[in-house]
Amino acid sequence: MKNSDQTFSLQDISPKGLERSRKLTKLIASEIRATNQQVISFDRFMSLALYADSLGYYVSGREIFGAKGDFVTAPESGDLFGFCVAEQCAEILDWNDIAITEFGAGSGALADTIIRYFDGKISPKNFNYYIIEPSPYLSKRQKMRLSKINSQLVEKVKWRVTFPNEGFFGVAIANEVFDAMPARRFTIRHGEIQELGVAYDGENFVWRLKESSVIPDLIRDRMMNYPEGYIAEHIEGQITWFEQLKKFFNSGVLLVADYGYVDKEFFHLDRCDGTLRCYFQHHVHDNPFLAIGLQDITTSVNFSYLAECALSAGFRVDGFTSQAKFLIGNKLDDKIAALSRGDSIDAYRLAQEAKRLILPTHMGESFKFMACSNGIDKTMSGFVDNERFRLG
Repeated sequence: MKNSDQTFSLQDISPKGLERSRKLTKLIASEIRATNQQVISFDRFMSLALYADSLGYYVSGREIFGAKGDFVTAPESGDLFGFCVAEQCAEILDWNDIAITEFGAGSGALADTIIRYFDGKISPKNFNYYIIEPSPYLSKRQKMRLSKINSQLVEKVKWRVTFPNEGFFGVAIANEVFDAMPARRFTIRHGEIQELGVAYDGENFVWRLKESSVIPDLIRDRMMNYPEGYIAEHIEGQITWFEQLKKFFNSGVLLVADYGYVDKEFFHLDRCDGTLRCYFQHHVHDNPFLAIGLQDITTSVNFSYLAECALSAGFRVDGFTSQAKFLIGNKLDDKIAALSRGDSIDAYRLAQEAKRLILPTHMGESFKFMACSNGIDKTMSGFVDNERFRLG
C-alpha cells in the first residue's frame, strides 16, 4: 500500500464515476441542510458514503478489491490465509459436519479458498457455507467467482442479506467486517470532549463540531483530561451486531480478523489524529471528503471494546493474537510446502505471500485475530500463543 499526502487527480476518475460522486454529494448535502444544526454525525456521513443505495462505495458496482481496485485484503493475497482459516475451522468442528457462515465476503476470495481446501476431504452432504452479504453487487460477484470452482461443495453455498432467523451451529467468520462499520469521531476542544460532525459549505464537506451530542461512556472515560485537539473514533454498531449474532448463533466459534489495537494502544497519546484512513487506487490518505463514494473510508478496531461487546451479548472471549501467530499456529509452513509441491518458483512466490501476511512491517502485527465462543469449548491452534490478557 502506497502512502500519499497528495490528493488524486480528477483524471483518475471516469466520467461515470464523477457523475455518481456528484449525485451522492448532492444527497448528503441535502440531508445536512435538512438538520437544525446544518451538521450530521460522521458515522451518518460514512454510512451514506459507503452504503447509500446504488451510489455508495460498497454498493455501486465499481471494482474495489485487488490490483485493479483500491486495496488488497489478506484472502486476495493468495491461498495461504484462507487455507489457514479453513484449518482452524476444521479443528473446531472436528472434521464432522462443516458449517461456516461468513459475514461480508467481499470479492468471495476467502470463500473460494476455504471451499477448495475442503474439496475432496469432506462429503458435500456434510458441508454448508452461508454468506451474509447486504450488497447486491458484491453477492453477484461472489456467485460468479465461486461458480468457476469445479467442486460439488459450491452447490452448498447459500446467500443471505442479513442474519437468518434459524439457529446455527458451526464457525462464523468476520474478516474485515468491523473496520467498515460507520464510526463517530470525537475531539478535545477547550478542554471538553466534543463530537466532530460534517457540514457542507456549498462546495465542500468540512469538519464542524456537533452540538448537544451524547458522548459514549467509553469515550468519556478514555479521553478525559486528554490534550487539546486529540481525536478518536468510536464504532457504536458493534454491540448491536453481537446482539443480533447471539440470536441465531446457537453454538460455535466466531473468528474475527481485522486491523486495530487493544484499548491502551487505541487511545495512546501519540495517536492524536485518530485512526481514520481512506483508500483510493492503492493510495492511503486521511481526507474522507474527496471523491465521495469512490474511495473506501475506514477506522481501526478497538479490540478491547469489541471483546466487551461480545461479553455483553453473552459470548465468551477465548483467544486474541496477531495474524502472524494465528497463521503460524495453523500450519502456515506446511501450507507453503504443500502448495509449492517442490517447485522453486512456486516456493518463492509463496514465501513472498507469507511475508506480506506475517511480517510486522506488513500485515503480521497490525491485523489481529479474536475468537469468541457460545456453547462450545475448544482448544484452537491459532491461539496457542494467546494474548487475551492484553484486552484488559
